[in-house]
Amino acid sequence: MSDNPKKSCERASDVRRHAALSNTIDKLKLFLLHALSWVSVRWHPRGTERLLRIAHHPDKRRNFAIRVQRRYFEGRCINIDTSSFCEWKIYFYGYYEESVARFLAANAKQNDIVVEVGANIGSNTIILSERVGPGGKVIAYEPSPAVLPKLRRNLALNTMSNVFVVESAVSDQCGYLPLYIPKGCIGTNDMNASLLSGELSEYECVNVPVVTLDHEVTMGRIHRPSLLKIDTEGNDFAVLRGAINLISKWRPTILFECSSKNDCWERDLSLLASRLSDLNYKLWLLDERKFRLLNLAGISRSHTCDSDIVAIPNDRL
Repeated sequence: MSDNPKKSCERASDVRRHAALSNTIDKLKLFLLHALSWVSVRWHPRGTERLLRIAHHPDKRRNFAIRVQRRYFEGRCINIDTSSFCEWKIYFYGYYEESVARFLAANAKQNDIVVEVGANIGSNTIILSERVGPGGKVIAYEPSPAVLPKLRRNLALNTMSNVFVVESAVSDQCGYLPLYIPKGCIGTNDMNASLLSGELSEYECVNVPVVTLDHEVTMGRIHRPSLLKIDTEGNDFAVLRGAINLISKWRPTILFECSSKNDCWERDLSLLASRLSDLNYKLWLLDERKFRLLNLAGISRSHTCDSDIVAIPNDRL
C-alpha cells in the first residue's frame, strides 16, 4: 500500500526544512570561524591552539573543512584546506611556523639563489620567491605526490616564475628510495611524508628519485646559493651530509630541523656541529616564541630536539 500523499508531502517538507536549517547552521559556523581566525591571526597568546582545536579540530572537522583562498605574505595568496594541519595553522595563525617564516623573510635578499628542500605546499616558497625577486631564484625540492599538486597550485596562483620545482627527494645518496606517506594523507598526518621508515600499517610506500645537493651542483642545477632551507621530516642530517662540498664552497646560511623522527639525532647533531665548526660555522637555535637566535653551545641537548637550527658562517656574524 502506498503512503498517504499528505504524509509523504509532510515528510518531504520536513526534509527541506532540516536541510535549510543545517545549511543556515553551517553558514553561521563558517562566519564565526572566519571571525575567530581574524582575531587569532593577530593575537594568539599561549593556550590559543587548545581553544582553536576545540572550535575546529583539523582531524575531527574533516566533514566541515574550510576551503578558501587567503591573503598571505606581502599581498600574495595561498589556498587553504583546514583538513590539513599545515593549512589549518596558516588559517588560524597566519603562518605554519611563524619563526621560520620570519627568519626566511629576513635572510632571503633580492637576487639571491635559495635552495629549499622539502617545499611541501609552498607556504615558505612563496615568501622566498617574493624576497629574492625576479632577479633571484628558488630551487624547491618536493618528492611527495600527495602535496605536489598543492605546491604547484599555490605557485600558479601567484604567477611565480622564479621558482623551479624539482620532483625529487634529497639525501646523502642518489638513486631511488621509498617515501613513506601516511595513508589518506589527511588531518595532522599530511605533513609527515619521509624517507625514514614508518609503520607499514599506517603508511603507503612510493619509490621516488633521490639526489644529493652536491650532485645537483655537479650537474649545474645549483650555483652559488646564499640560503639553504631544509625540512624533510627527520632526514635533514642526511641532506647536509650530501651537501658538504656545496657548503664548503659557497658557505650559505642554513636552516634545518633537528627531528626526533631520526633516532640518531643526538649523534648526528654532534657530528654535524663538529664538521660545520671545521668550516667556520656557528650553530644557533631558532627561538619559536621570541623569534631570536640562541647560541646552541649554551643549550642542553634535550631542548634542541624537534627544534629549528640555524648555521651561519662566522664571517657573517
